[in-house]
Amino acid sequence: MMELQLRTYTKSADIPDLPITNVFYRKELFQVYECTPHYKPILIVVAAAKEKEDGKVLSALLGVVHRGENWRSLLRRCEVYGTGEYFTEDADFQEELFGMMLAELTNEAIKKAWMISFRNLEDPLFGYREFRQQKYFSIKWMRVLNKFSLMKEIIETANHSRRRQIRKALHSSCKIEEATSREDINAFSIMLRRNYSSKVRRHFPSIRFFEEFYKKLSKEKMGSIYIVRYHEHIIGGSVVLYNKDRAYLIFNGGMNRTCKSKYPGVLSVWKALHEARARGCHDFEYIDAGLPFRTHGLRDFALRFGARPQSSRRWFRLRINWLNSLLTLIYR
Repeated sequence: MMELQLRTYTKSADIPDLPITNVFYRKELFQVYECTPHYKPILIVVAAAKEKEDGKVLSALLGVVHRGENWRSLLRRCEVYGTGEYFTEDADFQEELFGMMLAELTNEAIKKAWMISFRNLEDPLFGYREFRQQKYFSIKWMRVLNKFSLMKEIIETANHSRRRQIRKALHSSCKIEEATSREDINAFSIMLRRNYSSKVRRHFPSIRFFEEFYKKLSKEKMGSIYIVRYHEHIIGGSVVLYNKDRAYLIFNGGMNRTCKSKYPGVLSVWKALHEARARGCHDFEYIDAGLPFRTHGLRDFALRFGARPQSSRRWFRLRINWLNSLLTLIYR
């Protein structure tokens, strides 16, 4: 029986070099969160404890406790993307490792956050028993993705109205490019804050998030910020995270009211889709587009690009025990 050692990191200075390849658990993303006001990352690592195998990392999981700067989102919450990265092929052992990390993360985060949520699960059934043991409840969710085809151009997968918008916008005086300076990052983040819908995400980060994203992730080719410029003014843009063969659209927006005829939000996603395909990505996922409502603006926006929904779930745990127990009974 292998002896295991659980390590919890709350400061990037304490994190050694780790063989983590999944961008959602890497030290660079931890540092982005760490430098962002109101964000507190927690990295859980399980390693072998025996002398001969000391330092051999077996799994890793990163969560972030945060709140937005807006007065409407003062409550802290903890978000986790996926269920961890594993350096073993044994499925049963992976579940055991996940159970250890989940218990530790829950104990750490529930002291600081009113809710913990696990989202964007690759396998909705992974860790089911472990989640139930830690008193989590699940809600049916969706993931919204574009799957790139070798036989079709990106514009061909969009519906008729979206193709018309793309062609019209491309013939305007707008320029679409990747942000390469701090000035562009600052102007983009200010524009996005003013035009981003709170219906999509209430917990909008400060400008430091985008600055650190550019310094830690964009320069290492793990993420990109694309901007739409019109007469030297930034009117739209998107933020994309790259993980192996999949791209994730984590923010997107534009001045769609004052520059409606330029379609800045559409152009920024069109650029992100093209760059993701050029990098060899197979899928392009729209974060926060899978809310389980009959109608949802971001999901409808993505579907017009030819995206398709996939059934999934999210796991939740609330700090208030009686409310958590009630919701567990409702969502059995």
